[in-house]
Amino acid sequence: MNVKKTIIGVLILLIGLSHLPEAVLLNIDEISSGNILYLITCILICAIGIYQLKFRSKEMKYLPTKSVVKEKNYSFNLKYMESLKEMIESGNFSNSFNIKKEKGGNLRLDVLMSADKKFAAVRLLQFIPYSYIPVIDMQYLRNDKIIALENILEHYK
Repeated sequence: MNVKKTIIGVLILLIGLSHLPEAVLLNIDEISSGNILYLITCILICAIGIYQLKFRSKEMKYLPTKSVVKEKNYSFNLKYMESLKEMIESGNFSNSFNIKKEKGGNLRLDVLMSADKKFAAVRLLQFIPYSYIPVIDMQYLRNDKIIALENILEHYK
């Protein structure tokens, strides 16, 4: 969780909430376009604060390069489990593996990758009714292996 963005979100929300009762009371006493505009502004400030807390503060970063980390999930058929395990554990992401992505497959490949392609974490999970269990431990990749992984995942659409 990004502490700076969380603090900013809380401050924005507090500003909006502190002015909201006043805006409501002004509209109860006298309804005018200025009072309605003030109320709408307070509600929008609260919404921006909530958005900041809900979405922006959860942004992950790779600290050495301060690059944003994005999460992607890929589904595969269970018949590719051994090939995927071998590919991930060996770090050999060549086109020699005959693997195809499939929506709703029983295998899920979770990839966390930094925007600058300096860091990636990969984990293979298998769906057992009602949950996913790890097939292999989290594998961490750097530099050339990340580019090879990205190429192979884009190639098998």
